[in-house]
Amino acid sequence: MFARGSVKCGSIFRGFIVASGLLTQLEIFFRDFTPTVGRPGIVAVSGGADSVALARLLAEIFTPGCLLIAHLNHQLRGPESLADAEWVNCLLPQITHITETLPSDSFTNTGSDGIEATARKLRYDFLARIAHQHQACWVATGHTKTDQAETVLHRIIRGTGVRGLGAIPTVRLLEGTVPLLRPLLMVARSELEDYLREIGQSWREDSTNAASDYTRNRIRHELIPLLKTFNPSVENQLTQLAMQAQELSEGIEEWCEQLLSKIELPPAGRVRILSRGEFLSHPRWLQKEVLRYLCRREHWPISQFTAVHWDRMCQFIENQVPRTDFPQGLVLVVRPQIVQFGPTKE
Repeated sequence: MFARGSVKCGSIFRGFIVASGLLTQLEIFFRDFTPTVGRPGIVAVSGGADSVALARLLAEIFTPGCLLIAHLNHQLRGPESLADAEWVNCLLPQITHITETLPSDSFTNTGSDGIEATARKLRYDFLARIAHQHQACWVATGHTKTDQAETVLHRIIRGTGVRGLGAIPTVRLLEGTVPLLRPLLMVARSELEDYLREIGQSWREDSTNAASDYTRNRIRHELIPLLKTFNPSVENQLTQLAMQAQELSEGIEEWCEQLLSKIELPPAGRVRILSRGEFLSHPRWLQKEVLRYLCRREHWPISQFTAVHWDRMCQFIENQVPRTDFPQGLVLVVRPQIVQFGPTKE
């Protein structure tokens, strides 16, 4: 339930919020996500400026009973992490806080994913779990236009396709059921910092954000400032690119779903079976997209797949290579009339 029916200038602080347009933008965004009775929304707060600003803004929109603040202490920065958790617990005391601390050995076996990716997964696992526990109707994070621009550049540097250029979606599902919202993706980080200064709200600075040994930090502190010397609006341009890539990816997704409904045959256990002739009647780029879509639909692991793997898969189907093992346990079997594909060697 909204805290009020419309935006009113009840104080100089609220007047600034209305003038900045932030509150109005959020109220419009959340019209489609208003919590129902007994089902709160959850805002993830790290203590940084972005998430603190989001929490302060949502506290203006929703009554305290319709909002929860969630914080996960990763214990990656020792006393600093603990201080962050204690600080967040004092933010907006009228709102219920949910704070958890990860075990100290949570990052001992990160494998090839690295600490950042492991921390992200653990954080989203935490948010999904508490969302289910509290029957939350959404979870919101403070990702900004600045984060979006950094993510697009990061993916270009690592290597990506059109889908990867979509970077951070405005809405996605946590564990397939709870909407994960990023309502500030069209707002720059600097705007949120200005807003917090105006209302006299402090925030926490993560000391690791200044470390030059993280690619993300070098993009933030070195690459984007350099790109702004060529185009001061580069963040806007990268954000627009991400939006266009998302729209294109959604269209391709629908196309693949329709195509699969025509070429997919009854499965054999976990193995999916496609009509080889129908599959080969479509252009190579669409063949690769269909295979990717099939893997995503079935939740098969493809994190180790590269563009080379998808190309080879299509080549093997065309040349009728009998059997090929691909990364992460996926197997392709090609017969004259059909293609068998799945996470099994049956």
